[in-house]
Amino acid sequence: MTAATRNSDRATGDRAFYEQSLVGQLLKAPDRLDRASILEPSDFASPDHRAWLTALRTLAKNRGSLTGDDLPAVIEAVVEITKRPVAEVATQAAVLIEQVWSTANTHDDAIRVKRLSTEARLCAAVESRDHKKIRAAFAAIDALDAIKAGVDLEKGDAAILIRGSTVTPEPISWIWDGWIARGKLHVLAGQPGTGKTNLACALAAGITVGGYAPDGTRLDPRSIVVWSGEDSIKDTLTPRLMANGADMDRAHFVNTVRTRKGVNRPFDPAVDLPLLQEAIEKSGEEIGLFIVDSVADVVMTDGHQNNKVRRALQPLVELAEKTKCAALGITHLTKASGDRDPIDRIVGSVAFGGLARVVMMTAKVADENGGGQILVRVKSNIGPDGGGFRYEIANRDIDGYQGVRGSYITYGDKLDGRARDLISMAEAIVDPEEQGAIAEAKVFISNCLADGPMKVTELEAAGRAAGITKRTMERARKTMGVKSQKGFDGAWRCYLDIQKVGGVGGVGGVGGVGGVGGVGENLTKAANIDGQGRQGRQTVGGLEPVINQEDNLKAAKTAKSAKELKNVGETADADALDVEGRRLLEEAKDAPPGVKVLPSGEYAVDLASGSRVDLRNQGNRLLEQARKMRLAPSKSPESQPAGDEDLDGDWEEIL
Repeated sequence: MTAATRNSDRATGDRAFYEQSLVGQLLKAPDRLDRASILEPSDFASPDHRAWLTALRTLAKNRGSLTGDDLPAVIEAVVEITKRPVAEVATQAAVLIEQVWSTANTHDDAIRVKRLSTEARLCAAVESRDHKKIRAAFAAIDALDAIKAGVDLEKGDAAILIRGSTVTPEPISWIWDGWIARGKLHVLAGQPGTGKTNLACALAAGITVGGYAPDGTRLDPRSIVVWSGEDSIKDTLTPRLMANGADMDRAHFVNTVRTRKGVNRPFDPAVDLPLLQEAIEKSGEEIGLFIVDSVADVVMTDGHQNNKVRRALQPLVELAEKTKCAALGITHLTKASGDRDPIDRIVGSVAFGGLARVVMMTAKVADENGGGQILVRVKSNIGPDGGGFRYEIANRDIDGYQGVRGSYITYGDKLDGRARDLISMAEAIVDPEEQGAIAEAKVFISNCLADGPMKVTELEAAGRAAGITKRTMERARKTMGVKSQKGFDGAWRCYLDIQKVGGVGGVGGVGGVGGVGGVGENLTKAANIDGQGRQGRQTVGGLEPVINQEDNLKAAKTAKSAKELKNVGETADADALDVEGRRLLEEAKDAPPGVKVLPSGEYAVDLASGSRVDLRNQGNRLLEQARKMRLAPSKSPESQPAGDEDLDGDWEEIL
C-alpha cells in the first residue's frame, strides 16, 4: 500500500469520525445548532448524516429553536427523508448520542468536517484539472484557517484607531519619479500588440542594473519578480529581459507552489499572494518591481463587480506595502472604446483603475503620425498625470544562445499634454476625406437624435437618404458614444448619452424654446455654442479645439434664427415641409462638403450657409417637423407655455 493510499484512508476515517461526533453533539444539544452554521448537508460524506443535519435545520427553521425534547420529531423527519424504518433511525440516534462525552467542541468539529469536505473537493478538482474549482477550494481552506485562528468577527475582532499625533509623515519613495512608486499598486493597460509586457520587461531590466527610465532618470538597482499567466518563462520572458540588458541574477519568476504534501502545483495569484509575500520577505532581497500579467487573474470572482474586485486586489496592495516593492498589473482595454475617458477603457470593474495609484496606458501610433507606440500616464493619485513617451519595439539575437531572439524597447521623445489628447492623437484617423465624412455624419446623427431615441433602421435609412455610407455612420456612432436599447416592441433604438446631449451649454437651453421638434436646440447643438456665447468649430484629427471667439450677439442671432424657423414650422403645411426637406437633402449631395483646411493644417467642420452640413441640418429639421406635425394633434394658442413670448421678446431686444 502506498503512502498516498494510506493518507487517503486516514483522511476518510477522520472524516467519518468527526461527522459522527458532530451529529451526535447536535442531537444531544440541538440548541447548539447555530455553532454548525458553517456547514451544509453536502459537506457530509454519509447520506445518513446529511439527513440528520437537514432534519435539524428544517425543524429549527419552523419552530425557531430546538431542545432535547424535540428529538422524536427529528427522528420522524429523518424517517421521512430516508424512508428507513423508525426503529432503525431511533437506534442510530441513540448510538450517535451515546458516543458523545462533551458538546463543548461543536464549533471546532464543524470546522474540521468543513475542512475535510473541502480537501476532498480539492483532490477531485486537481484530478479533473478544473482550475476554477481548485481556486475556490484553496480560498475556502484559507477562510477556514482564518476562522480557526480566531480571525472572524464572532471571536472578538475590534477596529483599531490610530491617533494622528502619533503618525510620522513620510514622502513618496519613487523608483521612477512620478511614474513608479515603491509600496504602491500600478496598472499598465493597452490594446493587444502595443507591447505592454515588452515595456514592463524593459522597465524591470533597467531596475535590475540601475539603468535609465524613459526620461533619463537613473534607477536604483534592485531585484524584480515576474508572474505571467500568458507568456512562457523560457522562450518569451527570459529572452525579453536579456534583450533589454537585465541582470538575470536579480530577476525572479513565480511559477509553482509546493504544497505541504510535497507536491508542486501552479502558482495562482488569486489565492497565493500571501505565500509570495512570505517568500519575498524570507529571501532578504530588496524587490523593486513585481509584474503581474494579467492583473485580472488576481480576481477569482466576477471582474466587473466593484466591491468584489477591490477585495480581491487587496492582497496585491498589501504585498506591495509590506515588501516595499512597486506592483505593476498588466491588463487590456475594452473594444471600440476610443471615445471614452482613458481610465474607463480598462477591461472589467472601475476598481482596477480606481485602486491603482498610477495608471499608465499604451497605444499604437499611426504610420502617418510617426509610427511606433506611446506610453501615457492617464491617472495618478500621488503625483501629476498626463504626459508620456514614444517607444519602439525591436528584436535581436541573444548572445550565446543560438536561435534565441528577444524583443527590446528603445525610448523616444517625451510627450506633453493631457492623456486623452495624446491617445486620441495616436489613434486618430488621418485620411482627410474620411475625417470630413465622419465629422459630417456626427453632426447628422446629433440632429436626428437630439429630440429623443430613434429606431436604428430609421436612422440608417435617413443616413442613406442623406448620402452617408453605412460604414461612416457606424464609425460616427462609435466615436460619439451613441447607445442602443431594445424596446418593448422588439425594435432597437439609438439614443445619445445624456452627458453628451446635456453638455451643450446655457445658450442651447434658450434655443430650445423653439418648441416644435426642438428646432432651436438642434441649431444650437449643431453650431456647438457654449454657455459663454462662443462658437467652437469641431476639429478633426487634432488635439486642440479651434475656437472662433465670437460675442453674445452671434449666439443671439443663432437663437433668433431658431425662433424664426420654429415659426415657419408652426404655420407651414406638413406636406410642404416634407417636400422642402427632401429638396434640401437632395441639394446637399452636390453642395460643398463643409470641411475646410485651417491655417494650422487641421480639418474643421464649417457650418456656413449652403454647405453640405448646413443643407442636411435644414432638411432633416424640416422632415422631423413634418413628422411630428402629422403625429401630434394641433394645439391652440392658449396651450403655449407661459413665458415663451416674454423670453422671445428678450432676445429680440438683444438683437
